[in-house]
Amino acid sequence: MADLTITGTGATPPSTLSRYLCLTELDAVNQMLEIIGEQPVNSLPANGVPDAMAAEILLFNTNREVQSMKLTSNTETNYPLTADNEGYIAVPPSALSVDCLYRNQDYVTRGLRLYNKTDHTYIFTPGQVVRVNITFFLPFTELPQCVRNYIGILAGFRFQERMVGSETLDKFSAVSLQAAWKIMVSTEIDTGKHNLLDSVSLNKLRMGRR
Repeated sequence: MADLTITGTGATPPSTLSRYLCLTELDAVNQMLEIIGEQPVNSLPANGVPDAMAAEILLFNTNREVQSMKLTSNTETNYPLTADNEGYIAVPPSALSVDCLYRNQDYVTRGLRLYNKTDHTYIFTPGQVVRVNITFFLPFTELPQCVRNYIGILAGFRFQERMVGSETLDKFSAVSLQAAWKIMVSTEIDTGKHNLLDSVSLNKLRMGRR
């Protein structure tokens, strides 16, 4: 992860305004630390604080995993990708998945370029526009609160398992995780996106298992 400094409602008492902000990465990391009985940190990255650094990495990876589920908030339909003067179509580096909209063509992402599996080539017609459904890996703070909450609880559930392994905490976290999952799925349904219900493999993710 690139170095960045994040401030939020972590270890210091929140101001009047910050009391009403959505969950930040700092908040989520401090929640994870609280689960294992560790002191909160005031900012990220938490250099020199091993448990906080581990929590931050786990939160980042969990965030990317959950966003790979193609949520309404990070997926755009009919998104244009344009071939450059040499015929290559660059894929945004933050793209988690790209789905072609053309039934008679099979386009996939290889590296950071689009590949035509039908014609076995990276080369398209210069200036050609290909329409795709694309899922982006968004910054944590650009996600809806219900998604941030689920990611934070899921990361905390896994963090507790790795660092403490308490069956009592595990059961308590599982209840919170289930509730957060239901809220997120309900929001997806309300916004007309049903990806979260389409795959049985998501059951493992729902309960925090890999």
